[in-house]
Amino acid sequence: MELYDSKADGGIPRMVATAVSQLEVKHHVIYCDKLFTSPRQFVDLLRLGHYATGTCVTNRTGVPSRVEGVPVPNSASRGEYACAQRGQLLFVSAKDTGVVNMLTTFRQADEGGRTTRWINHERKSVNTHKALEDYNRYMAAVDKFRSLLASYRMALTTRRWNLRVGFELWDTMIAVAYQFQKLGGGTYVPGRGFHVLSHLEFRAQLVTELLASANPKPADATRYLPGDHFPAREIRSMPSKKDPNVMIQRHKQYDCVWCRRAQKHIPGTAKHKWTTVCCEACKVGLCITPCFKAYHKYSTPYDEGAESSYSIANPGYKDTQLYQEFLEKRRRTHLDGEA
Repeated sequence: MELYDSKADGGIPRMVATAVSQLEVKHHVIYCDKLFTSPRQFVDLLRLGHYATGTCVTNRTGVPSRVEGVPVPNSASRGEYACAQRGQLLFVSAKDTGVVNMLTTFRQADEGGRTTRWINHERKSVNTHKALEDYNRYMAAVDKFRSLLASYRMALTTRRWNLRVGFELWDTMIAVAYQFQKLGGGTYVPGRGFHVLSHLEFRAQLVTELLASANPKPADATRYLPGDHFPAREIRSMPSKKDPNVMIQRHKQYDCVWCRRAQKHIPGTAKHKWTTVCCEACKVGLCITPCFKAYHKYSTPYDEGAESSYSIANPGYKDTQLYQEFLEKRRRTHLDGEA
C-alpha cells in the first residue's frame, strides 16, 4: 500500500498504474470515480492490458468539449446520450437524473443498454449507454464506498496525522472486507452457516470474532495492596477569573509523589508533575499511568522494572552519570546494611 503524496512525481496516475501493474491476470475492467478518471490514465491502463470505465469532468485535458452534441444539455430527456470516440477511448455523455459524463475503453459508441430508476414513485427501466449500465452495476465498490465509510465511522477527531491515517486505513479495510463477503457469497456464522450479512451485522460479527481470538493477560495480583487502593478525583468549586461572582467547578490538582521520588538523584528542587488523580486509600497524588501501578508495586522508582511519568517523558535520564552514581550509592548502602 502506498499513501498518496501530492508532491510526488506522477501524482495519482502513477500510483494507479503502479498498483494495477501488480495484477497477474490481464484484461480486468477497472471502475473508478472522477478523481481517478482522465484520458491519460485510461490510456496508461490500456497499455498495461486492462480496460477502465469511470465518471469524469469535462475540463480534464483530452476530454472532448467542442464536439457537436457532446456533452448533452441539461434540457435533454432522460435516456438520451451522445458519444465521441478517438481510438479505443470513448467519451459518453448521458442524461440520467442529471448529466453524467463518462470515459471508457471497454465499450463502443453503438452499444446501448438499460438501467432502472425511480420515476414518480415507480421503478422503471430507461434507455442509456452500456457504459453507464456497467457503472451502475459495479458501483458498489465505487460511489458507495464513501457512504459505507460514513455509516459506522470509527475515526476520531484529532490533530495527529498518524492517528488520522490509521483510523482511515482501519475504516477502509473493514469496508473492503464487507464488500468481499458480499461478493463471495457471505460469511460463515456459527449456527446459521454461510449468510450474507448486512453492514451492521458484519461489524458486530467482526468484533465478536476479534474478542474471541484475544488472549488477555491474567490480572496482576500485585497491582493493588489490600484495601481500597483505587484512583479518585475531587471536584472543587472556585470563583471564575473573568467574573469572581461566578463559581466554576474544577478538578483538584495534586503533585505526583512518584515523579518527585524519581528525581531524587537530581540536585536542586524536583520538577512538579501535576495530576488530577489521587489514591483514595494512601491520600497521595499519582499520575494515572504508570505511576499509580508502580507506586503500589515497587518500593522506589529506582527499583528494576519501575517506571514513572517523568522517566517516560525523559527517556535518556537513566543513562546520565548522576543516575548511575545514585544507583551505585544505593547499592553500596544496601550492602553495608546487610553486613
